[in-house]
Amino acid sequence: APSAAPAAATAPAQAPATPPPRREPPLPAFEGVTLDGKPLTARDLLGKRALLFFFNPDVAEAGPAADAVARIAGESAANNFAIFGVALGKGGSRAREFATQHRLDFPIVDDASGGVAASLQLRAPVALIGADGDGYVVFVHGGISPGDVPDAAAAVETQLRESLRLPAVAQTSLQ
Repeated sequence: APSAAPAAATAPAQAPATPPPRREPPLPAFEGVTLDGKPLTARDLLGKRALLFFFNPDVAEAGPAADAVARIAGESAANNFAIFGVALGKGGSRAREFATQHRLDFPIVDDASGGVAASLQLRAPVALIGADGDGYVVFVHGGISPGDVPDAAAAVETQLRESLRLPAVAQTSLQ
């Protein structure tokens, strides 16, 4: 009986290459001094995903946005991203007071001169910019206005979690 020829090896079908996510232009160069007196530049953001939180402490919308950012700040190291704040408006002692009140425990640049906001072409008193590890902008939430949402901080937090691709956190109530 003739022997069966060995079956030809077939290469597994290859999935089509996934295009990289669309990225905006890179963050423009900027530099500033934190509320602690340390320099901070756009280069300091390279190598990690970053969230830049721009806020004017004298604007009502800043409080709920700050509370949302503070809620996710503790997860930044575990999820490989860093948070940096940029205080718009009067800055200085008002920005420090706001940061303490909202438990913003990350570097905050005092941008009372408006130079950092201008370099990023921001005009809103509260905004969030996400950047990838290469310094490219991956999302911008400008003009955050929580409006009449009962828990504005939770609404902004949900939006940030989706943009940063963080896991949702189950809401618990204390009774």
